Amino acid sequence: MRYTLAMCTLVLAAWVCGCVPAASVRPLYTDADLEKPISEPGIEGEWISPDLDKAGTGEELWLQWKIGPPTRPGQPNSSYPVEFCFARSNQEEGEGPTSYNVRLIRIADKLFFDADFDEQKHGQLRLGRDAILGMAPVHLIGRVWVQKDFLRVALLGSDWVKDHSGESFREVVDTPDKGSSVITGSTQELRDFLSQNADNPKALAYTVYLCRPATDCSMQAVNEELRRRPEDSGLLGEAAEFFAKRGDYAKAIELRRRAMLLEPNEAAAHV
Repeated sequence: MRYTLAMCTLVLAAWVCGCVPAASVRPLYTDADLEKPISEPGIEGEWISPDLDKAGTGEELWLQWKIGPPTRPGQPNSSYPVEFCFARSNQEEGEGPTSYNVRLIRIADKLFFDADFDEQKHGQLRLGRDAILGMAPVHLIGRVWVQKDFLRVALLGSDWVKDHSGESFREVVDTPDKGSSVITGSTQELRDFLSQNADNPKALAYTVYLCRPATDCSMQAVNEELRRRPEDSGLLGEAAEFFAKRGDYAKAIELRRRAMLLEPNEAAAHV
């Protein structure tokens, strides 16, 4: 069988390193999940995502999102319609919004999601889920953390899945940039794998932050990363550069000093 990752899925991982996330042939949800869909009103509404590599420039705003209310509130097989597009400063001519159907799944005490492609608009042309003939549909799966006016979304890293799972669980297929892992295991195997690695940042390597419009989303994202990984010298260096671009040199120096204490052998480079 031939697998494909629709090009619209690639944008979700581009912020990190330009790679594609792992996807699954089978869904993360079970029949029981479809019978009693999870509702999370805190995710509904409009959101924005920053491009931290362009901090301090007019192109810092990266993506714009719309998450609608459930398609069948309180009814089986309900899902969230999610639409995103490039912000105006990053938008390519003729490129329109991309839509997904997203279902929330709770495994143990953690909240995950399963997103399947709905359609993408190119100028006046709309490509629906049935437009790519001969291709098997795939599911984007990952974890989501819901905070007040702030979402953190993480997807499985394709390279990590390839290196930490057997060939009976996944298949490596060609993509425009490099090989990508497509998970071919059963739904239960997928749930077990994701649950076991739910707190592993190397597994859930691709992170996207969503904030409410008119907020300083870049600052929220950087502060959240610093809260999660206060001992990561690489992150401290990147955060120092971010604050320097913002003109907060005192904070940048503080972070550089912390990085030097964690990596004394790199002190000369920091200086």
